[in-house]
Order: sequence, then C-alpha cells, then structure tokens
Amino acid sequence: MSRRSPKRFTGVILFLLLIILCSVGATYFVNDGFSRLQVLPPKVLPSMSKWEAHLGKLPIVDNQLQDTESDWKPYLQIASTAQGQTNMAEFWVRVRLPSGVAALRDAQLNIQDIKAFEVFVDHRKIASINADLQETKTKSIFIWKQVPLPDDATGKWLQIRIIPQGSSVMGVYLPMRIVEAQDNLIELIRIDTIKWALIACFLFLSVVSLGVFIMHRDVLYAYFSVLNFTCAFACLALTYTLQIYGDWSHITYYYSVCIPVGMVAVVGIFERLTDASLHNRFRISRYLLKLFALTCIIIAYLHEPWVSRFIHIYLVVLAIIIPLLAIPVMRIFYKQRDGEAAWLVMGIGAITLGLCLNYATYFFPRFGKFAYDYAPYYYIYWIENIGIFGVFIFVLSLGMVFITRLRSVFVQNQVISERLQDQNSRLQELDRLKDDFLANTSHELRTPLQGIIGLTESLLDGVAGALHPKVQTNLELVVSSGKRLSRLIHDLLDLSKLNHQDIALDLVSLPLPDTVSLVLAAFEPQAAAKSIQLVKRFPTGLPLVSADANRLQQILYNLIGNAVKFTDTGEVCVTAKQVGEFVEVSIIDTGIGIPKNKLHTVLAPFEQAELGARRGGTGLGLTISHKLIAMHGGQFHLDAAEGSGTTASFTIPISRKEEDVAASEGSFLLPVLDNQLQWELSAAAAAEGATSEAGNFPASRIRNPLPSATVLLVDDEPVNLQVLDNYLSGSSLRLLKAANGKEALALIEQHVPDLLLLDVLLPDMNGYDICRRLRERYDESTLPIILLTAKGRLVDLLEGFDAGANDYIVKPFTRHELLARVGIQLKLSRFTLELERMVQERTSELEFTTTRLRESVRETAETLNELTLMEERNLLAQEIHDHVGHTLTTSIVQMEAAKMLLERGDPRGNDKLALSQQLVRKGLDDIRESVRTLKQQGADFQLEPALKLLLAQTEDVAGMNVEHDISPLPPLSSMHKKAIYHALKEGLTNGIRHGRCTSFQFKLMTHDDKLIFSLWNDGERYEETALGFGLQSMMERITQLGGSLRISGDEERGNRGCLLIIELPVVGYK
Repeated sequence: MSRRSPKRFTGVILFLLLIILCSVGATYFVNDGFSRLQVLPPKVLPSMSKWEAHLGKLPIVDNQLQDTESDWKPYLQIASTAQGQTNMAEFWVRVRLPSGVAALRDAQLNIQDIKAFEVFVDHRKIASINADLQETKTKSIFIWKQVPLPDDATGKWLQIRIIPQGSSVMGVYLPMRIVEAQDNLIELIRIDTIKWALIACFLFLSVVSLGVFIMHRDVLYAYFSVLNFTCAFACLALTYTLQIYGDWSHITYYYSVCIPVGMVAVVGIFERLTDASLHNRFRISRYLLKLFALTCIIIAYLHEPWVSRFIHIYLVVLAIIIPLLAIPVMRIFYKQRDGEAAWLVMGIGAITLGLCLNYATYFFPRFGKFAYDYAPYYYIYWIENIGIFGVFIFVLSLGMVFITRLRSVFVQNQVISERLQDQNSRLQELDRLKDDFLANTSHELRTPLQGIIGLTESLLDGVAGALHPKVQTNLELVVSSGKRLSRLIHDLLDLSKLNHQDIALDLVSLPLPDTVSLVLAAFEPQAAAKSIQLVKRFPTGLPLVSADANRLQQILYNLIGNAVKFTDTGEVCVTAKQVGEFVEVSIIDTGIGIPKNKLHTVLAPFEQAELGARRGGTGLGLTISHKLIAMHGGQFHLDAAEGSGTTASFTIPISRKEEDVAASEGSFLLPVLDNQLQWELSAAAAAEGATSEAGNFPASRIRNPLPSATVLLVDDEPVNLQVLDNYLSGSSLRLLKAANGKEALALIEQHVPDLLLLDVLLPDMNGYDICRRLRERYDESTLPIILLTAKGRLVDLLEGFDAGANDYIVKPFTRHELLARVGIQLKLSRFTLELERMVQERTSELEFTTTRLRESVRETAETLNELTLMEERNLLAQEIHDHVGHTLTTSIVQMEAAKMLLERGDPRGNDKLALSQQLVRKGLDDIRESVRTLKQQGADFQLEPALKLLLAQTEDVAGMNVEHDISPLPPLSSMHKKAIYHALKEGLTNGIRHGRCTSFQFKLMTHDDKLIFSLWNDGERYEETALGFGLQSMMERITQLGGSLRISGDEERGNRGCLLIIELPVVGYK
C-alpha cells in the first residue's frame, strides 16, 4: 500500500475540531444560549445541610410512618462518618418542603440512581419503587423515577426510605430534586435526542452490514454488524424517555453485556484489517474475549451482584489486552501513514477521549461535581453521551476504512478487469491462431495421408500388376494405419469445434429406425468376423426425431462401434422407446464392461478404461458423442459393470415442427458413413486379420463406368496427381494435368475440359479464386468443378460453393467416392446440355405454334366482328322491346278501358283516349331514346331511384297496387343495374298483359354474396310455355352475369299468381 503525506493527519485533526464545534453549537442552540442558565429546571429542595438522616428501620403501619424525633441526625454528619459511608442497610432521609413547591405546576420529585425506595409526605406513603419485589436485575445508575407530589405538600415533611441493595448510596449529596412535570419531560427529551439519533445510525449501519455479509459471506461485515447492534442497544439502555412510558429495567440491566460483546467484534474487525503477522495475536485475544463475554452473559442472567465485580475484572483484562493489540497496530499504521491510518487514529482517539471523560465522573465523583458546577450544560447533556458519541466516531472511522478498502478493491478490480480484457483478447487471438493451426495442420497431414492411402490402394487394386500375398497383407496394414490416423485427425478437429461451439446443427425430422439400420448394416462385416449378433428392437409407431442426420449417425457410429469393439461374443442390441418429449436410445452389449470407478472418467478426452485401452482407439468417441447429444438437447447416461457388459443410453427430442423428412436410407447417406465409417471398419478388420468387403473396395468389384470425357487435374503435389491418375485409370477418361493455377487457366483457354478437379491450396492462387474467374465465362453445366481439399470446416465448404464449385471432396477420400462424384458431375453436365438442346428444339416448335396462333387469332377477330354486329342488332331489338313494350302494353289497356267507357256513354272514355295518345307518344320517344343510347352502354345510373320511379309509374298509370321492399345494396356494375331494371320492367309488363293481375309484390336484397330479385303478381297461375322475346332476352342477360332465373307459382300462397326469382352473384361483397 502506498505511503501518504503526513498532511492527511492535519485534515483529521481539523475534522475532529469541526465535530467539537458542531457539538458545542448544537448544545448552545438547543438551550437558547449559555446566557440563559436560568432555563434549567429549578431545584427547590433545601441544601444538604438541612437534610436529616436515620440509620436503620422505622415502623410503618397501614402506609403510615410511625416516626419518633429522637433518632434523626443531620445527613452530612452521618454521611461523613465511616459508618455512614459503609452502610449497606436500610436508612431514612427527610427534609421539610420549602414554600417554593407551591409555585410549581404539577410538581414532581425526581430520584436518580437509587434502585429501591419509598416516598412519604407528612408520614403518609405516596410512592414505592421496588421496595417489596426486591428486583435484582436493575441498574441504579440508569434509574430516573418521577414521583408526583401533593398540591398541599408545602411545609410538610418529605420522608424517603432508601434500600441500598448491595452498595452504599450515601454521599456528599443526594440525587434528588423537585421540578415541574413539563420541564422534566423537556429536559429528558433534550438529553436523549442525541441518543435516539445515534440509535438510528447504529441500526442502519448494522442492517446494511448484515446485508453485505449475507451477500458476500465476509465475516468482517458480520463483526461490524454486531458492533453496531451492541452500540445501538447500549444507547437504548441509556435513554431516560423510555422510563416515562413503562418499566424497561430489563433492557438497562443488560447494558453491561454490550461492552464484552462489542469488544469481541472490535478485535474480530482488527484481526482482518491488520497484517497476517498479527492474526495469531488477535485470534487468541478474540477467543479469550469471547469466553469473557459468554461468562458475563451467564452471570448477568443467573446472579446480578456478581456482574459489577466481573465487569471490573473484565476492565482489568481489557487494560492488559488493549495495549498488547493497539501498540503494534498503531506502529504499523504509523509507518503506512495513509488514509486508513488517519481514520483509525481519529476513531481510536475519539473513543479513548469519550470513554475517559464518561468514566471519570463515576470513578472520580468530585470531577462530576466540578463539571456540574462550572459546565452544567455539558454535564447534563454530554457527560452520558460523550462516551457513546466517541464510540460512534470510532464506528464511522471503521466504516471509512471499509470504504477506503472497497475503493482500493474497486480500483484493483478495474485494473485486473483491464488486464483480463487484454489477456482475453490475446487468448482469443491465440485461440484463433490455434484453430488456424489445427486447420492448416490437418491439411498438411491429410494431404500426405491421401497420397499414402491412395497409392497403397492403387497397388492393391492391381495398378502395378499382381502382388505377392505377403506384400498384399502388409499393404493392407498400411492402408488400415493411414485410415486410423485420418480418423484421429477427424476426431481432433471435431473435438476442437465442439469445445469452441463451432458446429451448427442442421435439424430435420428423421426416422430413427432407418438411421440405426444403416449404421448396423455398416458394422455387419466386422460383427460377423467376431460372431457377434447385431439386434434392433424398436416399438411400432415410434415418432420422428429432430436431429442433424450427419451428427446422429456419428453418435450411433461411436456408441455402436465401441460396443462391437469391446464385445468378443454375444450380441449388441439397440433399443428405443418414447419418454415424454424425447426418444431414449440404448445400446446394450455383452462385452467386457467398465469398472464402476471409471464410469465418469471415460467421458473425458483421451480417457479409456484399463481393459479397453488394450483394444486401441483414441478415447475421443464418447467425449464427442456426449457433446453432440448435449447440443441436440438430450442427455447421455452410461451404466456398466466390469465383466457384465455396458449400456449406453441417450435421449433425442421428438420432432414437433414441419421439417424435411429424410425417409429413406439413400436420402441421408452422408460422408460420415460413406468415408470415415468405411475407413474405420476396414482398419479394424485389418487389425484383426480379416479383410472385409467394406474395407478395400478393389477396382474389380466396383461397377461405376464413366462416360468418355476430358478431365483436368490441378494439384501442386505430384503425389496427389499420381493418386488421382491411379484412381481414374482404367476408365475412358482423357486426363490433363496442371501443377498451378496459371497452367490450368492456360490449358482451359486452349481446350475447355468436361470436368475440372481442382485443389484449393495452390502456390500461385487458391482454388476459390480460380473458380470465380472461370465462373465469369463458364456456367456450372459447361464446366463442372470439383474442389479437393483437406480443410473440412463448414466455412470452407460454404466458401467453395459460393465461389461456384459444383462439389467438394475432403481429403483423404477413397477411389470409389471419387469415381462416384466424377460420374455424377459428368452425367449432370451431359443431362444439362441435353436439356438445353431439347429446350432449343422445343423453343423452335413453340415459335412455329405461335405463328399459327397469330393467324388463328386474326381469323377469330374477324368472326368476332361479325358476331358483334349481330349482338348489336339483338341488343337494339331488346332495348326497343324493353323500353316500348311496357309503354305499349299500358296504352292498349287504357284504350280497351276507353272503348268500354264510350260504349256505356261515360265521358271518362275521352280521358282514357287522351291518356292512350300520350302513352303512344311516349313509346315513340322511348324508341328514339333507345336508338340514341345504344352507344352509351357503359353509362351508369342510380338503380334504386330508377326502380322506385318505374314502380310509381306502374301504380299511377296502370292502376295497380304495388308493394316493394328494396334493401341497401352493395356497389353494382352498370350491367347488373341494367339487368335488374329491365327484369323488373319485363315482369311488370308481362303481369299486366298476360296475367290479368291487380297487385304486385317486389323485393330486392342481398344474401350470402348474392343479389336476390323477387317479383310476384296475383294474376293467373303460371304455366310452363315457350319463353317470349322479352323473357328470352332477360335470361340471356342473367346468364351472362353468372346468375339464374326461375319462374313458378308461389307455393306459400297456394301456387297462386306468378313468382319471378333472379339470383345474381355479387363479387367482393361481404
């Protein structure tokens, strides 16, 4: 800790002086200034020289004192003798009350520091305090009792019976006075104000410290909380205002216990604040003080008279312990001279000064009398509070030490945080470099492995001719070792990705039985070589699981592979069942098992049981499987016993969403089985001396004919070029080779090959750049590109496909995989080119067909023109019929009526003829209007007003009764409006002309996206006959609009009259 300037101590001294001045000022203002000393409650009792005393008992009968004057002597005379100073028995004092008592309102006799006493006025008892109960658990120094005096007490004898209870109370003065009740209450409140404020502060600090201790579990804050609580309890015990509202002697009694308990807390705090060199000293002192504190509590509870004696012994012990602890502490802090030292010096100085002034009044009574005579206000208000105030300054100093240390810790944490951030950045950079190193190292290892494995397999396939059986066996071991090494590299990269969460799952809905069957089928040759039966027991109706197909196969491969590897005979059984929202898969074998003490360690990387270590392997399979299962949201469980087989169980979530379902084996046959699994199986078979069909894949057994094509091989490693040449030899391919990118681009410029096998890492430019440049001129079908690389990370694959590659093969790869990929790309290219040729042919056919269609459209247009002319003629006839038919029908009715009236000689016949004349003129005008409006077919009009006008005209001119109900209508097209209007006009005309009706009922409304038209007349019953021109035209209009028309009798009215119903769809109406 850095050393600070000594000027810091000057600031501490100034701070202490400021506190003293504030306390003086507060006392001054509370008492209205020192100049008004008369505000002290008046002490009306006579001086001690007028008091008399009597040693021994006096008779009391019925609360009346039977006094005799012969035994009373002056009080000072008895108190000055040895007998009076050592008197431990009951004694009496008395004085005659002066005349000043009558001037006081609600006069009270205050008696302080006496445990048990009785008060008599003129020989009559008026109060008794603890005289009969003899309660021992009280403290006389904290007792302040108020005894109300009678109003007529002036001039009477005041007699007080005092029971010392273990200690003499006779002295040079008696702690008694007579005051007014109001003045007494004000004085007690003034004395206790500081105490109550300190109680609140101590309790607040105690609660806060307790909370910090609960949060951080640092015992330092627990000691600080205990210290504050004991100080608050001590302040509460010292308050006098509590005694006004009840008997709190049991609280004041245990005041003495606060000192031992508080000292234990202080020593515990300093034990943690000081250097480690002093810890033993403080620890021993703390244990000793704890013993004293516990003893004090027990004694206080069992036997009160021993408490005072024990406290005196305890103070002597403190006088010995405190210097032993304080001197080395002060020496250390003096050497430091920093902020903590300054605060501790201030706190220790304040508590020492306060306690010395406080206890001086008790151990040196003359000092108390001197203070009262020359500084009455400080004596009354500060003598009792100065000690606890010093303790408060000490507690605040400790708090400031805590704050200083917390500030120092905060600064250190900031520095450490900055360092950690820097180190974290460096670690991230190192982690990135490590990942790059692993990726590059894997490439550097896989590239020669590809050469070793490829060349060896080529020799086994007979590229260099027949081999000696022993040579063939040794070459098979070379292939097996290379593949095992490749598997180890693959596992290491997977483990690194899992540790850094660099693997993304492609979750799909998978049929678990198909996936398990695929993996078991891959292990069949190895299991058959060891006479192991592979069993699958799945219930029917097992739901699909949500998993990454690649990673799920990897999990099953690792677990089933372990079961097969560590089982010599018997069976390996795979079971599954649904457990809630998961499917639990169990792989049960009858192998060598795992010792119980190794069940947890085998999940760590590179860990194997002792029995399993003899069978080879890397010890990474279970670790990788465990992490992959956790990524899927499942759990892994291993149950085994040595010699009793092993059960490996894991859960996988059920698919709960619409996902792509991989329903067949072929749809998710991924490289995990296509490459790594085959290699591991062949390696295991070679290690056991049995070459399985799944391991070597000789050329004679592979039927994968390739079409004739030109393939360009680009790789900077001659070994890799030779491996590719060996793999592709024996086919009808023409092979070109290039060692770098520039050479490859030059060859492509001369002749575009049918396929490009391109290595990613080349000396002049990488494969991604070459791929991008080629894609600027050639598309994927014209020049397919397969990238070859040892980098199998997802980001590398994505970058390759973004550059325009058709496929991506990770080294090392097998011959049959290369032949399959090359064959697929060549076929896709041929299919694409053939498709383009077919598209061109089809395009030519479509162009010819389009020409024929244009001619057909022209002929159709001419025909439509002729049809349009015919439609216009028909429309003209319909319009004339619609507009004129109704008018002429009405005119005929009027003329027939006129004829009948004229035959009868009725003059109204002339009126009917005049009306017929007007209707005929109107019909002619309608014909002209129809011809004029033929060219305005798209013109719109208001339907509802037109319908109401037509109905009104029919009612007025024809004398018919017409009832109508037209509901609110949605927006209608002009064709709909015309169809409805002309349908109503035709219906009214036919009803008047043919139906011989007298009334009509018309309704128009919408229902379920349809417009309902209903017109009924009460004329003749409708009979089915051929439709006339008007109804035929109406039906054609309704049909064109997608509606229907129906004419019948009304069944609700007994088939009377004629009912016309039309339904028209209304598009978009809700």
